[in-house]
Amino acid sequence: TERVPTVLPQDPFAGGRAKLRIRWGWGPWAALDMARTCDWKGEIGVAGGTVVKATPIIQSGPCDDDRRDTFRNVTASGLSFTSFTSRHQAFNEDPTKGVILEIDGQPDTSVSLKLSKPHDLHYEHSLADLMESSSSHFVGEFTEEAVLFHRLVVPASYACEFTWSDEAADDNSDSGWKPELRDDCRGARRAPEADFYIIRVIQSNGQMAWSSPVWVEAEA
Repeated sequence: TERVPTVLPQDPFAGGRAKLRIRWGWGPWAALDMARTCDWKGEIGVAGGTVVKATPIIQSGPCDDDRRDTFRNVTASGLSFTSFTSRHQAFNEDPTKGVILEIDGQPDTSVSLKLSKPHDLHYEHSLADLMESSSSHFVGEFTEEAVLFHRLVVPASYACEFTWSDEAADDNSDSGWKPELRDDCRGARRAPEADFYIIRVIQSNGQMAWSSPVWVEAEA
């Protein structure tokens, strides 16, 4: 078997854009019949920097007709939210929800989380600290729910470069390619104007992935 090493950013955060994921949830174990639904309400603030984008990370479970996940008052300085989590009916056994913030800031930019539910609590971390390590907090005694500030992710770890190669699909193509009827994976005949595209990804560690062909046909 091949061992694939974990690749983490080696350069310190010197300022600019970066991404931070904040999660909340977990709680007592469902396997011990201790699962419960926890209500969350709070505010996330950014001081000394700007929130460029906020992407909620939620799921359908647990099923509840009255509770909703909401993200409101999203501004350059933060947002407010209400949420609910449970180990019971958690999709893919992940009893958490959260948000990904894209922040434009400096190492001393601070990110705060002020909770009014399930308890009145306040957590705050600088981007420099989060570049070094993630930070987790129980909201009460052990087995109660928890909050996790993930490690800061710099653009070198989530940005990509790409090239687009598209062969001309007409008789004047320099490549000499000529359109013809082709079979797709189901044996259906494709018209001459049908083309397919494949996405190929190469990670910085040399690992590769690619998509199945995506067929594109001209409108009739």
